[in-house]
Amino acid sequence: MKTERGILFGKTRSVTDGHGNFVLGWFVGYVVSEDGTYSFACAAKGENTMRKEARAIVETVLKEKELL
Repeated sequence: MKTERGILFGKTRSVTDGHGNFVLGWFVGYVVSEDGTYSFACAAKGENTMRKEARAIVETVLKEKELL
């Protein structure tokens, strides 16, 4: 993802329990902005939680910090 403030790089993954239900999503990576390069890791756990939830959390935080 690229914005005027920075570029986001990362890897996502979803994990299921023994019954095939999604229970964990994670997103790790880094963002390159005008202020520097920052790494991050996010794990979101819960019923029907997937990688898209973890990525959304990271994007929200980075936008709030004006890095994206």
